[in-house]
Amino acid sequence: MLVRKCLRVIKNDGFTALFAKSAARLKYRARAKSYIKEKEIESSKRQRVPVFERNILLSIAVPLYNTPESYLRQMIDSVVAQTYRNWELCLADASDDDGAYEIVKSYRDKRIKYKKLDKNYGIAQNTNIALSMATGEYVGLLDHDDVLDPTALTEYRKRIDKGADFIYCDEASFKSDPRKPEIIHFKPDFSPFNLRGNNYICHFSMFRRSLFEEVGGFRDGFEGSQDHDLILRLTEQAQQVAHIRSVLYFWRIHKDSVAMDISAKPRCISSGVLAVSEQLLRLKIEGKVEPIGGGAAVYRCKYRIRGKAGCRRISRCRNHALEGCTSEYIAVLPRGTKLPREDMLRLISLASLEGVGAAGGIGVYHGRVVSGAVRFDGEECIEIAMDGERLSSGGYMHRLRYVQNVNALNAVVVIPRAVFEMLGGFDESLNEDERLIDICLRMRAKGFNVLLDPMVRVKMQPALWEMDKAFEDKHKDRLNREDEYFTNDFADYTF
Repeated sequence: MLVRKCLRVIKNDGFTALFAKSAARLKYRARAKSYIKEKEIESSKRQRVPVFERNILLSIAVPLYNTPESYLRQMIDSVVAQTYRNWELCLADASDDDGAYEIVKSYRDKRIKYKKLDKNYGIAQNTNIALSMATGEYVGLLDHDDVLDPTALTEYRKRIDKGADFIYCDEASFKSDPRKPEIIHFKPDFSPFNLRGNNYICHFSMFRRSLFEEVGGFRDGFEGSQDHDLILRLTEQAQQVAHIRSVLYFWRIHKDSVAMDISAKPRCISSGVLAVSEQLLRLKIEGKVEPIGGGAAVYRCKYRIRGKAGCRRISRCRNHALEGCTSEYIAVLPRGTKLPREDMLRLISLASLEGVGAAGGIGVYHGRVVSGAVRFDGEECIEIAMDGERLSSGGYMHRLRYVQNVNALNAVVVIPRAVFEMLGGFDESLNEDERLIDICLRMRAKGFNVLLDPMVRVKMQPALWEMDKAFEDKHKDRLNREDEYFTNDFADYTF
C-alpha cells in the first residue's frame, strides 16, 4: 500500500521528498535485516572472551520511568547476557509504582543495583542519580527500553585498553525484535562538526567516570536533548574518542519514542539548538544555531566570518592562476558553474574558522549528488561520497542536510590563502582532476579540518576520472585505509 501511494505521488508531482524517503526506508529495512544476519554469523565465530590484564568494573546507568515489564526484562536480560562479566547495572526508578522493584528482585543478581526515587526529578536528574550509584571506572548510558548486543562490553573493554576515555558504537532501531531492525545507523569516527549538526553519537556512550564528574554531569534545561548536551561537553574534554564500527546497541521504536516521531518530545529540537549554541559560547566561536526544519533534530550553524571576505575565483587548479593574489580566500569552481553570493559566503564562513583548511559544497545533476566529498574504501579506490543520492531524500541519516567533516573535496571548494601558501599550493605533477583531493589530504595530514556543506549546491555534469599512478604512489597509505567519515557499510546504504 505504501509503495502504491508513493507511485501516485510521483505520477502527479515528480520525484517528491515523500517518495524518496519512503523508498529509502524500505531499502534500509531490507539491508538492515541482511546485515544483522551476517553479524550473527560473525559473532558465532568469535565467542571466546579475551583475558584482560586489569579487571576493570564497567557501570551501566539506567533511569526507569513506568517501564513496561517486557521492555524492562529485555533490557536487563541483555546486560546479564554480556560476555564481559565485571559489570554493575545501576537503576534509578522514578516510576509511579513499585512494579520494577519486584522484577529486579527476581533476577537475584548482586550486580544489579536498584534505587526507588521519592519523585520524578526529570530525565536529567534521574540519570544523574543512576550515575551517582556507579562505582566503576567507566560508566555507560542505557535507555530503559533498549537492548545491548552480548559482546558490547567486551568490545568496549578492548578500547579502554587502547586508551579511549569516550567510546561509542553503531546502532540499530527496532520495534519488537532486535534481529529485525528498521534501520541501522553506521556512524563516522569522531567528527566534531557532524556532532554540532546532529547528535550522531547518541547510543551506546561509555566514558571515564572522572570525565563525567569533571564536566558536571547532565544539566537541567536540555530535556529531550540532554544526551546531546552531555556528549558535546564530554568530547570537548576527552583525550581519545573511540568509535566501534559494529552494531552493539538496539534502540527500541514505539509510540512515545523520539525514534518513532520527534514530536513525541517537542522540546527536543529547541533543546538541541541550545546545546549546540552553548558549545559555540564555550569555544568562543561566533555564530548562530538554527534547526534545519522538517521536524528533524538537525542543526545549521551560521558562523560569523573572521576577517575579510575577499575571494579569488579560479576554475583550474593551477598555481599561476593565483600569482599576485591578495585575497583572503581562494575559491575553486568547475568551469561553467555559478555559485550565488550567499553560498560563497557560507563556505567562506566555514573556511574562516580556526583549524579549517577547506570548505566545499556538492555538485548535483538532475536532483542527485555527482560530486562533493570523496570516500576511500580501503582497497585503493576513490569514490564520490553519497554518489547518486537523491537530494529530496535528505540523505542517509540526514547527511545531506548539515555541515560535516570529510577527508577530501573535489569540487566547489574554498581554501584560506594562508593555508594554501603554507602547503606550497597545488601539486602540478599530478593530473588536474586529482590536485584538489591531494591538497585536502595534505591539509588533513597537518591536522586541518576539511568540511562539506551539502546545502551549498551547484549544477554540474557528472565526471569520471582514472586514478594516476603518481597520485596512487603519493597517497598509498591513505588509499589502503577505510574512510573514517564514510565507512563501507555507510556506502552500502546510499542509493
